[in-house]
Amino acid sequence: SLGMVWGDPHRLNYGARDIARFTTLTSWMSQWSLESRAHGPNTLARTSVPVLNLEFTADTNALPSDIALWSAAAGERQEFHRIIGATHFLINQPEKKSEVGELIANWAKRI
Repeated sequence: SLGMVWGDPHRLNYGARDIARFTTLTSWMSQWSLESRAHGPNTLARTSVPVLNLEFTADTNALPSDIALWSAAAGERQEFHRIIGATHFLINQPEKKSEVGELIANWAKRI
């Protein structure tokens, strides 16, 4: 659908493996409502754990402004990597999956 990042919302929400199959109205509203307290960057900023921050540069669902918010929230305790050409789910990108897997494994060994 025009203007929809993921396509037709009804088809996507009610598909066999999509969000409406795994959530209640209450949990959906908790996550997406303008009144929600679930603001990821604010919550992340209140933690003290190490952060691995991976930017998939071809992910049309991750806006530069969102990436900046998450990066700022993680601050100096993050390890940041740009995965050039990586799409949202890495579909048909086995080399990107390997790259991401190596980054995660190496980071996990160090923390």
